[in-house]
Amino acid sequence: MVYLLLIMSTTSDDLPCLLGDSILKRLFSEYGSCFSSSSREFCVSGQTIADLKKLIKLKRKDISSNVVVIMIGTNNILRGTPLSILKNPFRSLIRLLTRLHVPIMAFELIPFARFDLASEQNSVVQE
Repeated sequence: MVYLLLIMSTTSDDLPCLLGDSILKRLFSEYGSCFSSSSREFCVSGQTIADLKKLIKLKRKDISSNVVVIMIGTNNILRGTPLSILKNPFRSLIRLLTRLHVPIMAFELIPFARFDLASEQNSVVQE
């Protein structure tokens, strides 16, 4: 599966900040000029939803962007957390960002073909 995100911007504040795990960390290392430099602080290998939420609370002022792109939950699933249990942490993360007035451009959980969870993951994220 290939994801393509095309961003056109005039200022650094217009560039989205990436929030996620090693998947977005690799994306930032490859295409960093397309994203806010603060993405470096919020893309952490092995990061779970709870880890990201703690990091946002600690470093909210470091999100130097008008919008964020989130891809998180992969490590939760790899550690055996059922998708049904991830609904509340996802909601909590969205509520936190909303309370902090951080607009969300995209929210994605990578489908795991080997676990046959793609349709269930989509419904969790959409809720």
